[in-house]
Amino acid sequence: AVFLAKHQELSERTPIILGGHDHEVYVEEVGNSMITKMGVDGEKIGVIDIWWTESGERKTSISVLPCEEFPREPKAEAFAVEKAKGLERAMSLPIMELKQAGSTKKVRFEESYIAKFLLKYLKYSLFDRKVDVAMIQAGAVRASADYEPGDFILG
Repeated sequence: AVFLAKHQELSERTPIILGGHDHEVYVEEVGNSMITKMGVDGEKIGVIDIWWTESGERKTSISVLPCEEFPREPKAEAFAVEKAKGLERAMSLPIMELKQAGSTKKVRFEESYIAKFLLKYLKYSLFDRKVDVAMIQAGAVRASADYEPGDFILG
């Protein structure tokens, strides 16, 4: 947004930046743009109005509403339920065998057997591309769960 504010043409044409993944609702004016993020899991809906006054001044109004204030759309809901069932089936399939117990409860703070286990297989899968190192952001391995030896499932 700071870059956009400095760009002569774009600063006038970018009144809103719709943010992506975030855990909190975020609405802030930066430069000439409003940055909006509606939080996690579609729990909040952002209603954004942009208009210009007769004198050409741009105005913006942002309302944050709970998703329950909007009626469900039956076709969209049926589609989402169908896709969720398919995803649930796929996530329950074993993808490899875990040789020892491990945990992801402290993966952001200390070494994790589970993270090393997953990265080892990621690295092996990229062997033909001559990958020497595999790294992953700890937030991607944060189920906060304990795992026993045996089948390791995707979910």
